Amino acid sequence: GASNCQFIVDSIKNITTMHKVLSAQLPPEQVQEIFSRIFDLLNHKVPDYFASVDPSTPAGQQRVLDDIQYLSHSLDRLRGVSAANLKLEDHFRTRFPNAK
Repeated sequence: GASNCQFIVDSIKNITTMHKVLSAQLPPEQVQEIFSRIFDLLNHKVPDYFASVDPSTPAGQQRVLDDIQYLSHSLDRLRGVSAANLKLEDHFRTRFPNAK
């Protein structure tokens, strides 16, 4: 979405591009292994990136959660890759319990 955080938009674009390249060159099992590791890395790096973001309003908290959901749902749609180990929504729902 046009209103999403640039970090999120860039991450989706770059990861999607990497998925296209790797999917064309590697067997599906190797692509899944690579993306499982990428998702594990994102589980640590994205919360770090947003650590200093502390919205004081429910709308601000919802905006952060919306961005995280956009990232999670976009990565979950990568063909042939399970994003089951991507736990970003859980982290941010716990951090911002008032967001929907």
